[in-house]
Amino acid sequence: MAIVSLQVYLKTFTKPTKKEMEVVHVHHEPGPLTPLTYEQVCNDTLDSLSEYFEELVEKASHLKSADVSYSDGVLTVQFGVPYGTYVINRQVPNLQIWLSSPISGPKRYDFHNGCWMYRHDGVSLHELLNQEIPNIVNQDVDFFRCAYSGKSK
Repeated sequence: MAIVSLQVYLKTFTKPTKKEMEVVHVHHEPGPLTPLTYEQVCNDTLDSLSEYFEELVEKASHLKSADVSYSDGVLTVQFGVPYGTYVINRQVPNLQIWLSSPISGPKRYDFHNGCWMYRHDGVSLHELLNQEIPNIVNQDVDFFRCAYSGKSK
């Protein structure tokens, strides 16, 4: 239904109504992404990760110089010295999300079965963040609560 509404919008080149735009924001069922659904799934994923990182940084009083920014499909989380910077960004030509981690290095995630999966080790983006971030923010984290983690909210 959402794809049809978006396709109608693209064909007519008219500005969609607020109700039509709300229809576009639906849950994507597990399976391969099309370029059309990639944009929405990716944006929802990065939006929810950005919001959650903001929460975590706000609660972590020892991270005085930490900063979270999200713009143009690039989420940058600067934890400061000695923790480093995470960059999570869209890679539109490949329909992927790329991660640069100061701990585990660069990874390229494909959307598979409702989550972003690194095919070389079978670990999802959200799972990796659950492993790495608690030691930085000194608190329990649950990135599975974010969009497209592959886990129920």
